[in-house]
Amino acid sequence: MKIKIQQGITVPKVRAVTVIEQMSVFVFLLFTLWARIWDHSQISLTVASILLSVAGVIGISKMILDQNKRCLLYFLFLICSWLSVFLLRFGDIFYDFVDMANTLFFWGIAYILLTTKTNYKLYRLLFYIVALYFFVEIIILKRPIRGLLADGNSYNYISCFMIFYFALYAFSLLKDGKFPGYIDSFILVTVIIFSYGRGGIVSAVIYLVGYIFITLNKNRTRIFLYLFLMSALLFVFVCWDQIMELLLSDKNFGKFVIYGFNSNGRSNIWGTFLCNSTSNVINFVAGADPREILEDGNLHNSFLQMWAAMGFIFFTVNIILLIICIVKKTKEKNWYYLLILGTFLVRAFFDKMMYRWYGEILFYFCFIDMFVMNYKEHDITVQKHNVTK
Repeated sequence: MKIKIQQGITVPKVRAVTVIEQMSVFVFLLFTLWARIWDHSQISLTVASILLSVAGVIGISKMILDQNKRCLLYFLFLICSWLSVFLLRFGDIFYDFVDMANTLFFWGIAYILLTTKTNYKLYRLLFYIVALYFFVEIIILKRPIRGLLADGNSYNYISCFMIFYFALYAFSLLKDGKFPGYIDSFILVTVIIFSYGRGGIVSAVIYLVGYIFITLNKNRTRIFLYLFLMSALLFVFVCWDQIMELLLSDKNFGKFVIYGFNSNGRSNIWGTFLCNSTSNVINFVAGADPREILEDGNLHNSFLQMWAAMGFIFFTVNIILLIICIVKKTKEKNWYYLLILGTFLVRAFFDKMMYRWYGEILFYFCFIDMFVMNYKEHDITVQKHNVTK
């Protein structure tokens, strides 16, 4: 529908519902920055929680009204998985009612992001706000990264925030058939590398290499791709000593020299959780209580965190769905989507990012994308069949 302004001039009429859906998510994400990075007060947390519930309820209501059977089925599976763990643990569970409510709200937000026409400029603004703050604090003012986040999380979560907000921006662009530019990618990689965390640096390097390959291939310059690879290998071979000296002297990469890829206790945490989860049937089905390993229950691995929160069946089904999603996007040759997803998954493997954190939104986004697109393809097939008959 369009509204006439003057003779020969028309503008599209934006549905009020769409604006409400968009702004509910945007305001929640904006206030999340306030509550987690700048002002971790009770007031800011309360406001952020209220905005999360509002956006989540709007998204869940939209899903119910849209009657997408696959999304509704998964939503019920989500609830039943938590209830089964609750009953097996006789109510004494680590993942309580508030955590479960947040998960449902995250699902609702992911549904809005996927099914509502998104203004990518809003998410670009959010990414720029996060990146600018960390850039100024870490690179220009050279403030200590320890204690930089107001919510008390370690500096490792600087890269989590960067990847989370960048992925939201990137996925919103992909919906319009666009890609983040060189500057956006440069900002992402630069800030993450200077944030010191090894998991973030590895993720940033993976993104950088993937972005170079995709960009060269997209521009149909495969000969330049091969030349770039040969030149890079030759450069590393000739300048190996200088490169190592530079890395050793740099505090960000120097951490790899000191610790290598040692997990700083993570492997012990993971091993203990797996040992506890296989000690008896209930622990295997429901997942061992992570508080028996660490007081805060943080397993520093999003996949194991999922098992501990929702049980082994939920964990297994989600891994299968994730593999299906990756295979589907590979067949579609949607390489940039896979790059964003891969960067996110690598980072989530080393911290509680994809589960019991805002990264759940990205996790569910990929599933809803698969459910909704398959549902649309099914509807189109049925319509064509009916027309033929």
